[in-house]
Amino acid sequence: MALPYADRLARTRQAMERLDIDLLFLTPSANLSYLTGIQRERPNHGNVNYPGGWVMGALIGREKGPFILAPRMIADYHSSVSSVADMRVLPDRGDPISLMRSVLAEFGPVRRAAIEDRAWAQAVLAMRSLLPDAEWRLASEILAPLRMIKDEEEIALMRHASHIADQVLAEVQVDKVSADVLAPVAGTVRLLDDEEAEVPQGTPIARIDD
Repeated sequence: MALPYADRLARTRQAMERLDIDLLFLTPSANLSYLTGIQRERPNHGNVNYPGGWVMGALIGREKGPFILAPRMIADYHSSVSSVADMRVLPDRGDPISLMRSVLAEFGPVRRAAIEDRAWAQAVLAMRSLLPDAEWRLASEILAPLRMIKDEEEIALMRHASHIADQVLAEVQVDKVSADVLAPVAGTVRLLDDEEAEVPQGTPIARIDD
């Protein structure tokens, strides 16, 4: 299913216009995936780090971009990044500050910028040093209101996921267990079935009267 990235980008730029934000920098996140389709790494217990890895993300202006910046290792081996057309690659021995400065220059003067809420501190400090006169805001000010309203494709995916979950639950076999059940309220217990009755999962078996 093709997701409407162009429509999402257009609505993001409209929000940037309303908020008077010139530049948006999204590091790997749900927001980046929402706008570009670039997937986040799966959570793990390691600390994966690349030289200059803080540049990884998308720079989006009101008219220009998105420009994707990525270290060479990510650009070469991360499939969802490799499919992006306009990508600026940081070589293994490249200078991340110089790369970021050169790309920022393409956007012209930046008075107000927004950055991903969960960006690395390294990225925040570097961007502030590169745009010292800019006022910085959180990307969620732009994207959170947009993402609250689901488009038709998102709704279809949610329905499909719910259907899969229903199919799985229908196949679940619950083992018999013995357990004490605490009364949620005080009162008189009225059994709705015989004590030794066989009941399907989810069947009401008792009622508590005041």
